[in-house]
Amino acid sequence: MPKTTLQTIHLLSSSGESVASSGQFIEEITRRDTYGMTTLASVDESISLTSGTYSISTAEELAKLAAMTNNGLIGENTEFVLANDIDLSAYSTSEGWTPIGTPSKIF
Repeated sequence: MPKTTLQTIHLLSSSGESVASSGQFIEEITRRDTYGMTTLASVDESISLTSGTYSISTAEELAKLAAMTNNGLIGENTEFVLANDIDLSAYSTSEGWTPIGTPSKIF
């Protein structure tokens, strides 16, 4: 039976039901020091990012990444590193979570 949990990451559908995974969802997790990285919170969300590495520590920064990506402001040579576990429970009501990327603006 396919796994729904991989290295403590639980895969869920938008309805909250478990999603079966072949185990290939996440191939490897690499720990990185984010201390010297620019935080996405410090970036003006109206400018284009064409390169660089940025850390994301909060739900607000992750939402900012979604908005910037969906507005075509994130270049393919830009890297984002999760610096913390991020609690998205605040997005489980009302309008919900905005996906990162669209069919025309792939992340």
